[in-house]
Amino acid sequence: MLGLADARLLAAHTDGMVLVVGMGRTYRAVVTQVLSALKMSHARVLGVVANGIKNYTTSNNSYYSQYYTATT
Repeated sequence: MLGLADARLLAAHTDGMVLVVGMGRTYRAVVTQVLSALKMSHARVLGVVANGIKNYTTSNNSYYSQYYTATT
């Protein structure tokens, strides 16, 4: 979005935007600049999607399973 003025102009005419960020491919400074540009254009940022995470699993399933497992 940094090099595309059209994206910032269109962003101001939407209800909101979702920013998709490639993990390990996008520098944090670039994401910060894009968010600043969207703020200046009065665009509403609904959220950020982290894309491209490989081999990621959470351990939360085992934490919750102890409470929801039926005991007989």
